[in-house]
Amino acid sequence: MEFYEKETLKYELDPSTVEPLSQETFGDLVSYYRNNQKELIIAVAKARSLEDPTTTYNFYFEAYLLNKTLFKQTNQGELLSRYHSQHPLNVKNPMTMLPIIGEVEYYMMEPQKLSCTFIGTDYTYVNSEQLREQFTNNALKPEDCEFESSNVSLMELNRLLDLDTNYLEVVMRIFESRRNSFIPRVKVPFKLAVTFGIWAFWTLTLAAANTIIGTRMVSFK
Repeated sequence: MEFYEKETLKYELDPSTVEPLSQETFGDLVSYYRNNQKELIIAVAKARSLEDPTTTYNFYFEAYLLNKTLFKQTNQGELLSRYHSQHPLNVKNPMTMLPIIGEVEYYMMEPQKLSCTFIGTDYTYVNSEQLREQFTNNALKPEDCEFESSNVSLMELNRLLDLDTNYLEVVMRIFESRRNSFIPRVKVPFKLAVTFGIWAFWTLTLAAANTIIGTRMVSFK
């Protein structure tokens, strides 16, 4: 399978590659969509290598499935994404749980071919009604274009809970530097005790918030 942006070949993918979210091969997905008079849209997401931060890898997904992670919607009908000015979603690659680098690219299969053409990104999806219509027209079922409703207060709490490792290390250094004056009689390993305390507090807080607020599915078109 070849991925083109205009006339430039950008990526190649073996049709026997398994799409990670559906666990179907991309070749089978293409056939399934075409049997339903639709064309498959593939999302290409980039993630940074853990061993070499200057290196990125491509991950290929069925776009409708990845969009469930990329987008949410408020109870008032506003689409939320990584690019929202006030409430940006903290989205991670579902295969690595690491941040997605740059814009997610969308490619739609060309009829009767094993090649696909660039049609936009997750950024243009937010701003382009035409791109959203392409998704709607090629969806196998209406719920493929539905997104989970997200209460903004709960979303902000979830963002707060997602403590960056660097920030946690800073907190640990502060506590470590004051260890003797804070709790000189602690008998368990200090770092373990503080880490567990932070984890327990945020876990209980998130559980309580989810219980009170809850979520539901709504449609965005």
